[in-house]
Amino acid sequence: VTRQNSGRTGQIDSQICGERKGEINRAAPAPANGGWLGLHRGLLRRCGKSRHRSQHGRAIDILARSPRGASGNYLLAHRDGVAIDFETTPDNVYPIYPERGLLTHSNHFQSWAAQTNGVAKSYNGDSLYRDFRARQLLEPKIGAITVEDIKAVLCDEFGSPRAICRTPHEYPGQGSTMTIASLVFDMTNEVMHVAAGQPNRSEYQIIGLPVGASFV
Repeated sequence: VTRQNSGRTGQIDSQICGERKGEINRAAPAPANGGWLGLHRGLLRRCGKSRHRSQHGRAIDILARSPRGASGNYLLAHRDGVAIDFETTPDNVYPIYPERGLLTHSNHFQSWAAQTNGVAKSYNGDSLYRDFRARQLLEPKIGAITVEDIKAVLCDEFGSPRAICRTPHEYPGQGSTMTIASLVFDMTNEVMHVAAGQPNRSEYQIIGLPVGASFV
């Protein structure tokens, strides 16, 4: 399970990817341990222990039923091709399912139920096109999306500086922002592709999982 505050896209049968953005730690500030902001560490451990197919439902139960102090977005995926995005508020959980095997997301609530309930009262303008832009680039390749295709999307500069790959700039009313890291999780091969800083200016490094660890 991952929790992210920024544009994300993936091909559910093999890769899940994401970026962190912030003003040197603003929109998605990195905790002292360098991990993702999200649910309490104990919850992440419990979800991690539910990584097998027979435990996938339990992992969703933990995510959906645990107390939440703020809104967030969580992606729970399995290497067998099951991926569900969960838009959450302190009171509700709104699942988002892939369309034709492709799931993309940015910073606004996409669930019609959330919008109907008035959760999504305001948007950052770039959030509305970053998600669409990622899908636009990947849809023609559905069924054959590669890690390199996903990296190319994460380097996309449409709408710069408020693009999928952000260059440093002042965000109206919120201070400075930029892409500070980019990650692609290859769930089939159980490796991460990590770029420190903006991926269009940094090379991705491949990081393997420790022995006995698993993404799923």
